[in-house]
Amino acid sequence: MHYKCRKINRFDKISVMKRFFIAILSLIFFSSLSIVDSFAAKKLLFEKAPKELSSFSSIRNAVFAPSKNSNNVGRALVISPTCDGLRSDGKTNGDYRAWIKFFVNEGYTVLMLDHYNQRNIDGPSNGCGLDSKRKLMTNYDLPIDVLDAVEHLSVMPGVDKNKIFAIGFSLGTMANAYVASKNWYETFGDKRLRPRAAGGLYGACLMGPAKRVLNTDVDIPVFWLMGSKDIETPPSDCLPIIKGIEDRKETKIYWHIYEGATHCWDCASKNGHSRYMPWNGKTTTYIYNSKYAKDSMQRALDFFNSFK
Repeated sequence: MHYKCRKINRFDKISVMKRFFIAILSLIFFSSLSIVDSFAAKKLLFEKAPKELSSFSSIRNAVFAPSKNSNNVGRALVISPTCDGLRSDGKTNGDYRAWIKFFVNEGYTVLMLDHYNQRNIDGPSNGCGLDSKRKLMTNYDLPIDVLDAVEHLSVMPGVDKNKIFAIGFSLGTMANAYVASKNWYETFGDKRLRPRAAGGLYGACLMGPAKRVLNTDVDIPVFWLMGSKDIETPPSDCLPIIKGIEDRKETKIYWHIYEGATHCWDCASKNGHSRYMPWNGKTTTYIYNSKYAKDSMQRALDFFNSFK
């Protein structure tokens, strides 16, 4: 009997120690979750007044004034970057400057989104800012940033709130796809101002077979450009969904496939860059195409200008 009691006591001590360590681990885990939630919920701060674009001006969450030589009055544009974001080394920022310059010259007030810097995330160093410690949700945080940017532009002098548009690249295009979704908007949009039209270049329409990014329930006009040789975000994932949007006839969708174009065809800074994609086991190489880059800008401009 005495031996049996000692055995129970040993078991109790072990159980207490296990419960203690489980409690500590749980505390760390839930504390980290609250830190992540608090971190991800941090609102971006945008520059208050538009400025002129120069080769020295920062483009991080900056607002650029339209050219005075344009007759395009009241229009504005939110630009959302790829998962790289605006890199601290500045290597990819010239690609975004080209888009900013083009639309500024066409009379648009332009806001360039940077999801990471104010949140102390450096995109390239941690998997495009989507690592487990500081995760920004593609289907929540990023599209909310777009809405914040739209509202910021809407109160600026000279901007018509009904002529604010949103364009993105890869991940940025995906964020705009959520903004355009009726179901997403009714769930998360809280009746906030949305862009007049939204979309972008080489955005993924699916993330795995079960998760749609671009949905047939979109209820604002959508702009969607793809490359036929894009194995990172293939057009084959998009075409059935695009057809569904067209069949519903609830809103306009403009789409185009560039023959022979790879992912990031407008990225001069990434020409020849290769990356392995663990989700599909393939390696992609980006090829810059200056003709397609210019054509993409013009198609975007023509689409946005079509809304009076």
